[in-house]
Amino acid sequence: TLSTLVGLKIDRSIEAILMKNLKLSIDRHLCRRTGDFYLFRRIVERRLARCLKGDIGKAEPFCVYAVEWSLEEDLPFDGRAIRITGKIDRIDYLLRTGEYLIIDYKTGQGRTNKRKIKSRLTKVEEVREHVASFQLPLYVYLFHKRTGVEVERIDARFLLLREGREEPLYEASDRTEMLSTYMDAVSVLLRHMFDPKEPIKRWDEEACQGCEFSDLCGP
Repeated sequence: TLSTLVGLKIDRSIEAILMKNLKLSIDRHLCRRTGDFYLFRRIVERRLARCLKGDIGKAEPFCVYAVEWSLEEDLPFDGRAIRITGKIDRIDYLLRTGEYLIIDYKTGQGRTNKRKIKSRLTKVEEVREHVASFQLPLYVYLFHKRTGVEVERIDARFLLLREGREEPLYEASDRTEMLSTYMDAVSVLLRHMFDPKEPIKRWDEEACQGCEFSDLCGP
């Protein structure tokens, strides 16, 4: 729905167009007519419509900068380059402030970000305790490296479709310091992964159940 609106200002003047495009997309992709599928379709339609209306109703005017943008960059680490890749669901450009907003859609109820992150994380156990997801920090890193946009002008958040709310990456105003903390935590994990003396063990049996590499981890 939004891919056709990249570069256009999003406000209430195009609400009817957005809602029409949403309905057309749902009709095209969810066209089965069985009873159970009809209920599923209605749930999807209501949740997506709620999110769209939330976007349209934002006080801050914006335009869609990019959707489903694939990025890859090298992350320097101990004299080597670690290739980092990702596909960002959506990037908005905030017209009033000149900032960029990275958005990742979430359909489930898994952990996203913890509320408090220590100013410095030095152990893998601390990383596990204070960081639930590196997805948004790495997206910010990739976008910053690709575009050269200052980190202070890049915001990021999860859009929780099931709950109809947003969960921001940053709580503090100093985004540069916060991103540095996250990237230091990434280095802690990489150092743990590349150290042959460090055992690979499962931290969370429930979370590991869906991982295709779980058999490689120790008990």
